[in-house]
Amino acid sequence: MKLCTYDTGNGPRAGVVVNEQVLDVATLLREPGGLRDVRALLELPNDPLTRLKSTLGSATSAPEATASRKGGSTFDTLNGNVLAR
Repeated sequence: MKLCTYDTGNGPRAGVVVNEQVLDVATLLREPGGLRDVRALLELPNDPLTRLKSTLGSATSAPEATASRKGGSTFDTLNGNVLAR
């Protein structure tokens, strides 16, 4: 699982890369108010990574994030790689 922080044009959001698409983590986990970055995701209670893996495993159609082209690159925080745009 590749986590990232991306920009929608309305500020940063936590995302997960699935099949070369960025999905919004807050939407997947039904977190009100969104998650501003990967750190915010990791600070959630109740083992958020396990919840996210479970949600991704059971999702047939997950909502795609619409990332803006403003700013820098998408960054894979787990492996330290810049993801291609």
